[in-house]
Amino acid sequence: MTIYAEYLFLENFIAGLGILKLTALMCGRHLGNLRLVAGGCMCGIFSFIILLNLSGFMTFFYEILFVLAVMAASFAPISMKVLIRIGAVFYCISFLLGGSAVAVIWLSGAGGAVNNGFFYIGAGGYLLVLAGGVVGVVMLMSVMKFVKQRSEQAPKTVKLSIELMGKKLECTGKVDSANFLKDPLSGKPVSLISSKKAEACWGDILKNDMCKNRVRAVPYKSVGCESGVIMAVQCDSLTIDRGDIFGRHKIYMRNVFMGLYDGDFSAGEEEEPFSVLLQPDVMCEGSAVR
Repeated sequence: MTIYAEYLFLENFIAGLGILKLTALMCGRHLGNLRLVAGGCMCGIFSFIILLNLSGFMTFFYEILFVLAVMAASFAPISMKVLIRIGAVFYCISFLLGGSAVAVIWLSGAGGAVNNGFFYIGAGGYLLVLAGGVVGVVMLMSVMKFVKQRSEQAPKTVKLSIELMGKKLECTGKVDSANFLKDPLSGKPVSLISSKKAEACWGDILKNDMCKNRVRAVPYKSVGCESGVIMAVQCDSLTIDRGDIFGRHKIYMRNVFMGLYDGDFSAGEEEEPFSVLLQPDVMCEGSAVR
């Protein structure tokens, strides 16, 4: 069949944008618009490898170099170790989404050309590709949800920076998988902070006129308490500093609710002392930043 260069580039440029965004989401990395477009253009240009007659080994070799180059252009500066790990995620997502799209096209009986790992469908069939991509994204999001649920079960502490009334509180927090508190008005998750720690930084929040419109009464139920109410304050921002295999990064969010807990949190024998119990949904609320 006749292959049109503009369609070949456009197909893989758009696919590259989607795969890069999903890779950034899975790895918790920030991806700027300019770097995203640069990575997408590299995917579109590299797709012309379909026009070459290469052996399987050479195709794989060039693909590995291509993945590393795209990761370096999209997520730099990062170490080679992190670059390889993010590249592996990018490669796996490419296989998942590409396989889903090809499967839908094959089941529909639509034609196309395949060579050196790239698929070309010509001017038509984009709805089929979109359908295949949707299938792949649904599968991927299901896997991400499972991984998130599993990771939430493991106790872990993170560094926090909470801003309120122009003052920042630097402290340590721990994800509490048993915390389901939510603001009854907005539905936003509510974490718990030691009232002693909060008062040391901001004073008596509940009596501060600057915070009178930020205070919420959040109902709760717990063991030994059929029902109760905890007072929460809407903070200006929360930054969660995490370290993981995809490189150290931070999660930033605005207008986060902190419930004032009248007591101290007890850390385990091998745990770092902490003063905030994070609601698990908070970990997925914000945007990743370096």
